[in-house]
Amino acid sequence: MAKRNRHRWLPSRAFSVPAEARGAQAVELAQPEPVIAWIQTPTTLRQVEAVALWFTPDAVLVERGFAQAAESAWVWKDAVLEREAPGSVRSDDETVSS
Repeated sequence: MAKRNRHRWLPSRAFSVPAEARGAQAVELAQPEPVIAWIQTPTTLRQVEAVALWFTPDAVLVERGFAQAAESAWVWKDAVLEREAPGSVRSDDETVSS
């Protein structure tokens, strides 16, 4: 359930994959990668826009939100999909016929 903090609703914290289940040593990404990630809280399971910060062969550390409202959680690798960064230009040449 969400909590109220300074007149704002804050979402429930996401569950994180335990350290023992993450696999090998975590590797930090040179730059955060924009992703879509499935996160689970005590009350919901949903997709959110986030950035990937660290990864192992089995799990990814994702962060959503920004500044003091940012939240991070380790999720299974298969629960993360790549997404384009805001303002990025597609490299492939797609033509749309009308």
